[in-house]
Formats: sequence, structure tokens, C-alpha cells
Amino acid sequence: MPVAPIATSIIAGTLNEMGYVIEVAETVTMAVRRIATEEIEGALDNLGGTTDRPAHEAIHDCRKRCKKVRGLLRLVGPSLGRRYMRADARVRDAARELSGARDAHALADAFESATATCLATGDAPVNSLEMFAPVNAGLRRRAEAASIEFDALPDHVMRASALLDKVHGGIGDWRLSADGWDAIGAGLTDNYRRGRRTLRTTRLDGTPERFHDWRKRAKYLWFHVRLLEQAAPNVLTPLSAALSDLADDLGSAHDLAVLDDVLAANTTEFGGAALVTHARCVIGERRRLLEAQALAHGSRLYVETPSRFGERIARYWDLWQGEHG
Repeated sequence: MPVAPIATSIIAGTLNEMGYVIEVAETVTMAVRRIATEEIEGALDNLGGTTDRPAHEAIHDCRKRCKKVRGLLRLVGPSLGRRYMRADARVRDAARELSGARDAHALADAFESATATCLATGDAPVNSLEMFAPVNAGLRRRAEAASIEFDALPDHVMRASALLDKVHGGIGDWRLSADGWDAIGAGLTDNYRRGRRTLRTTRLDGTPERFHDWRKRAKYLWFHVRLLEQAAPNVLTPLSAALSDLADDLGSAHDLAVLDDVLAANTTEFGGAALVTHARCVIGERRRLLEAQALAHGSRLYVETPSRFGERIARYWDLWQGEHG
């Protein structure tokens, strides 16, 4: 699909991809426009079939780029105003249009990973991977069927492309009410605060839904730290890696929770009640271990109060800007 033209002046005269990070030579406004442009154009390339990836991998990359754009928007949301809400809703809806095919493949991958890990670690009763061949086969059939159905219904891709095109066409009009730290500090601190609050609720509740809510906040925080990483690489690069691990653990736990529901509702499709009960026991144990690991990591990553976290990152920013001013 052709990409709507965008004025090169908004990104210092070049559309060469510089990466998902704010560079010291850019104003925040320039960086936000550049990064949004790079990610939206990459997403549209995937939907337009201009990459060499298989369809489900292209969709996965497109959805990842949508999440990165939403993370970027949350960082500057208080400064972007009403345009933030409109752009965020369009990117969210575009990603939802693409969820079916990717989700089916993700569940199949999640089961293979969980059983292989439990076989290697002995954390759950897995004597061999062959014992779960009917479950694997059923999940792969579902994944292939989802891909075929998705390919047969191009309306999903057309709607997603149209939404992303609208966002892309409006990037040049994005205006922040502030620049520098004033443009990003409130968004960073607010998302950290929400993540910390959700962590507390998750400790008390512990349902898959609560863990999934926390995962979204943790992933946005990871995106925010990535965007600011150049301000203090010695500190923020390890923090980014730790947040990535946390988001991965929470994402894997969520996939296993969804998979458990699918297996429970379709026992005959996956080898019968006895085998499904065993499979659910294995993935349930793996999910609990991932959740416990995430809670332990989260206790360290969210130890600061929101105000202290924001003030610390602000100091890194000010020093970085001062060194290159």
C-alpha cells in the first residue's frame, strides 16, 4: 500500500531511520514526529506486502510497531493534547484489526515453549514432548486456519492500513505544548505511577486479568526508557533490558492464560480430556512460575516513588542536554 507523503522538514530533512530513541540533536517535537513516521511507515510496509516475511510475522511486526507508537504517544500525551487521544485510538484500532492471525500463532508458540522449558527444568510433569503431539498439532491447525482466513478477508488489512494512513498523514501537524523535559516528564511519571499502582493490585488480586493490565503498563515504561536511553546509557540500558525481561515474562504468562481457556473449551480438538488436563497442569505451573518471577522483578523495578523516579530521570536528561548544549 502506498504511504501518504509527509514533509521531510519535520524530521530535519531526512527520512532515514534513526531508531526508537530520542537523539541529542533533536528537539522532542522533532524526535516524536520522526519516530512516529518511522514506525508507521514500517507498519504500512508490512501490511503492503513489501517485506519478505511470512504473513503472520509481518502482522506481528506491524502490531509491535503499533505498540511502540502508542508508547511514544503516552510519553508526550499531556503535551500533545487532543491529538494524542485521536492518534492513539486509531493506532489501537489498527492493531486490533490484525489480532486474529497473530494470536493463533502466538498460542501455538507459547505451548511449545512452555512444554520444552518444563521438560528441561523439571518444573512440571513433562516426560517427553511427543506426549503432547496432539495438542501441538491442534494448535498449529488453528494457526494455519487463522492465517488462511485472514488472507481471505483482506478487509482487516485495508481497515488497518486506512487507520494508520490517517495517523501518518497527521504527524506533521502534531504540536507539543512544551519542549525538552517539560514535554515528557509528566507522561513518564504518570505511566510509572500507574504501573506501580497496578503492581500493588496484582499482588493482592493475582488474576490473569490483573497481570495483563500490569503487563501493558510495564511495556509502556520499557518503551519510555528506550526512548530516553541516550540520556544515561550506563543506567538506562540495563534498566531497559530488565523491563524488557519483565514484559516478556508477563506476556508469556498472558499467552498461557489465554491458551488454558482455549484448551479447556475444546478438549476433543486437542487429544481428549485426559491429555488436555495434563497439558493444562503443565502450562498452569509454568504460568505461575512466570508470574512469581515477574512479581519479584517488579518489586525491584518499581521500588522508587513516582516523584523520585521522575526526578532521577530528569537529572539524567538535564545533564545530557547540558553536556551537548
